Amino acid sequence: MVLDLLPWLNKLPIIIFPFVFTILTLILSLKNFEYISWSILGIGSLSVGLSHGDLDHLTQNKIISKKQLFYFVANYLLKGALFAVVWFIVPYIALIIFILYSAWHFGQADFKEWGHNQGWLSFV
Repeated sequence: MVLDLLPWLNKLPIIIFPFVFTILTLILSLKNFEYISWSILGIGSLSVGLSHGDLDHLTQNKIISKKQLFYFVANYLLKGALFAVVWFIVPYIALIIFILYSAWHFGQADFKEWGHNQGWLSFV
């Protein structure tokens, strides 16, 4: 039965999936099954999120030595740890900052890839 759904799922626009996940998360929260939502979020972060982060060094200045790579990775991990502390202390503000930064970061990477200037439009 699941295999019958796969061709149908491939035809849906990719934008549908975040909305479906949001609705599913809200339903699970109403039924007190938040741990399922957190598990899915954790798996997504550890798989898609980390692999996206692994490519950030390619969008920055060219890293040509192991020393530069070490500093880049150390800086990346330090920023992540500091943001985790902020998230723990003021989660709502951290969420807003995270969403705004993510919008800018993805737009910046796309604009660089497409050869456009990276101004305020990359945020939008």
